Amino acid sequence: EGQMPEEVNIDELLELQTDGERRSQLQIMLRMCGKNTDE
Repeated sequence: EGQMPEEVNIDELLELQTDGERRSQLQIMLRMCGKNTDE
């Protein structure tokens, strides 16, 4: 099971101009979670 980041700044996501930018930022966050596994 992947670890969740310590904190997700929702306000930062809301400040992005487009849904595409938000989607890209969320994908980056999720990839980082996947890389933080110890397995």
